[in-house]
Amino acid sequence: MARQPNPGNARKEKKDKAKDRISNGSARLKNRRPEATADYLKYGEFGIEEVRCKLCSSVIKRLAVVPDLERVERRGTQTIVTQPVVLKELANYTEVLMEMDDGSAHVTPMCIECAKSVQAEDLEDMYEIDMGQASKDEELGLGEVYWESWADRKPKGSKKLRG
Repeated sequence: MARQPNPGNARKEKKDKAKDRISNGSARLKNRRPEATADYLKYGEFGIEEVRCKLCSSVIKRLAVVPDLERVERRGTQTIVTQPVVLKELANYTEVLMEMDDGSAHVTPMCIECAKSVQAEDLEDMYEIDMGQASKDEELGLGEVYWESWADRKPKGSKKLRG
């Protein structure tokens, strides 16, 4: 009787393949665009505080106070002000849909200026940076990545979704 392949091994192989692409993409992008960043998410005490464009590092989303929801309460001689915040898209924010070679799609944020002139090699590098972020999120227990799909697909084109 033939031995069945272990799905856990296949998943690990795909994740390892993705990790190779991740490290190559970050290095390639930095060589072509010194202002680029693979660390496009800035984390603070309560989660993501800022999102930057991967190609030029400009801030495209940041925490902003929601003034209408501010709450002031008095406890004895103390005044406590609670200010809820949201991660707000800035005027230069857009999203680009990457059409993948397997027929699927991937959406990534970037600034409007970079979206106007995004090149094929930029798409590949940005996708690999997104895979790197997905890997970090998975390691933190924020969800499992379907590496069987992510590891092999490549961007073949793009279109700006909004902004």
